[in-house]
Amino acid sequence: MGFDLHGLEDECCEECTYWNKEEGNKEMKKIQISEEEFVAYEAVRQLGYFNMFDSAARESSGLDVETYNEIIDNYDVYHKMYIKEKEINNGDKKLNNIY
Repeated sequence: MGFDLHGLEDECCEECTYWNKEEGNKEMKKIQISEEEFVAYEAVRQLGYFNMFDSAARESSGLDVETYNEIIDNYDVYHKMYIKEKEINNGDKKLNNIY
């Protein structure tokens, strides 16, 4: 049994992921991740004690589920935004110990 979209395949109720045909990519509702939230996630990741998909890792970070999942889903984006940028601005300094 299929779904009848009544010609609305390029529109959405904006409560979920939707397809923007003009831009040719998936766009999702955005939640803002602060540098402090990313650093909390990264500190737990660098400890190496947890599988980052384990709920114990999320609990250790102190982040809520939505924020934590957003970071997991878009880790590369936030890493580039908050870590790579600092590495570029600080030259060759390693930032692994700032957490």
